[in-house]
Amino acid sequence: MRQTARFHLIASVGLLTLASLGACSSQRALPMVHAAGNEAYVRGNYAQAVVEYREYLDRKPYDTEVRHKLAKAYLASGDPQLARENAEVCHDVDPENTDYSATLAEAMLESNDLDGLFAFLRSEAAQRQRPADQILLGRYLARVGTADEAEAAFLAAARLDRGQNLGPQWELANFYRTIGATDKEADRLRMILWLRPSDPEATARLRELGKVPGPSYAIPPAERI
Repeated sequence: MRQTARFHLIASVGLLTLASLGACSSQRALPMVHAAGNEAYVRGNYAQAVVEYREYLDRKPYDTEVRHKLAKAYLASGDPQLARENAEVCHDVDPENTDYSATLAEAMLESNDLDGLFAFLRSEAAQRQRPADQILLGRYLARVGTADEAEAAFLAAARLDRGQNLGPQWELANFYRTIGATDKEADRLRMILWLRPSDPEATARLRELGKVPGPSYAIPPAERI
């Protein structure tokens, strides 16, 4: 009797094990789920991308890269609140990541939380003293129509950069173009040519402004030490 009962127990355990293995084998591998989410996002099927990324995170919740993609998919599908919740998790995990900060800022804007948005961006810019944070602040100030403060943020980015790189100069040139400050735009384009002689876009833009960018037309960035 004992041998019969033991046999039935072993058989039951074996059947349960086979059933669990079958369930696992029907589940897609995580790289496949990730790839499906990426494909859906690229195709503009953001609702499906959300489904795929959520399935991935149900099984691997600490993958911040995929959670950031989920936040962007929520944003693109018109759900800024869920985008914000997921972007906040990403930012908490890696507060130095400017992509996470940018997605969180966009979710705040789409949620119409302007007070929270600018408190967040100003805090980031003040604490980190990085050009990228001042640039992000400037972009959002420009988007809400606060031109003077936007210019101040872009200039702060250029000062922090000390005129070493193209990024802050392009931000200023593009900003001045949007507000019609053609003389300031031309000056920044000339500074871009100093950093990158014969830059094709800067050269074309200067010609649009009626300038003739010759070999000696470039000037050093105002912030360069």
